[in-house]
Amino acid sequence: MTDKNGELVRLFEQNLEEYLGAKNILFVSNGMLVLQVALKTLKISRKVITTYFTFAAITNAIV
Repeated sequence: MTDKNGELVRLFEQNLEEYLGAKNILFVSNGMLVLQVALKTLKISRKVITTYFTFAAITNAIV
C-alpha cells in the first residue's frame, strides 16, 4: 500500500482528533519542526529563554 501525498497521515490525524476530542493535531518529522511550528503559532519573536547547554537544533529553531 502506498501513501500518496500523506493521505494515510491525514486520515490518522483526523481519527486521532476525533478519538481525543482535540483540534488541529499535526504530525511532523522531528522535534525541531515542532519547535518552529510552536514559535510561529504563538508568534514568539522576541526573547526566548533556554538553557546554556542544549541541542543545536533547539537554538536553530529559535533563530
